[in-house]
Amino acid sequence: MTNTDRITNRNKAMTIIGQMGGAGQLSAMVGVKHYIFDANKPEVRFRFKGSRKVNLVIIELTSMDVYNMKFYQLRKRGLECKLVETHEGVYCDQLVSLFEATTGLYITL
Repeated sequence: MTNTDRITNRNKAMTIIGQMGGAGQLSAMVGVKHYIFDANKPEVRFRFKGSRKVNLVIIELTSMDVYNMKFYQLRKRGLECKLVETHEGVYCDQLVSLFEATTGLYITL
């Protein structure tokens, strides 16, 4: 993988964050502090607070220009990770509503 591919994947991850409302809104509404980008895949991961059901989401852009969302519950300081829900074929205008429905948290007012 070239450096250009890594930059492209990071830009795609930043686009995902923008489609979720932006880093500032995610931070204010659900307590996201850090985003993890995978240089080899167009995806973003972030942990959040306030939901007992899940506290980590991985959003990946597929080659079909739709998203896959995986919701996890991390426990014991990240030592135990349980996959709670997976959603495939999610369109960009469904990201926020699916996040809110799965977590019970609101990104928008």
